[in-house]
Amino acid sequence: MKHGKISSRILSLTAIAVIGAGLAACGGGASSSSGSGASAATTAKGPIKIWYSNNEFEVKWGKDMVAAWNAAHPDQQVDAQEIPAGKSSEEVIGAAITAGNAPCLVFNTAPVAVPQFQKQGGLSSAGFLPGRRTVHP
Repeated sequence: MKHGKISSRILSLTAIAVIGAGLAACGGGASSSSGSGASAATTAKGPIKIWYSNNEFEVKWGKDMVAAWNAAHPDQQVDAQEIPAGKSSEEVIGAAITAGNAPCLVFNTAPVAVPQFQKQGGLSSAGFLPGRRTVHP
């Protein structure tokens, strides 16, 4: 059972780190293609919108992580929801990128779709965030 506690703790820390990393890409309209985008993104504040899977276990996990984040960061609240219905989550995400209303973070996508999201301009680098840490399992 100890392994489960450690895995849950690592997963929780990773989720909070991912949510935190997304803050810079969201709210302030920073662009990964401009030099000033990185600087502006580190101070950006604004609504933080995320989508998570519609799998019942991931929904519970997402709600728990959002509640933990919101409790710890009252000035930067996350608004989360299940990914909207569509033919596929990748289609929904691509349409949201094209429409300009994609969420800050998406926790449900196939890695094979990422290059297309990049071509659409739907990705932001979080590599410039100060104090970022890598969590290793």
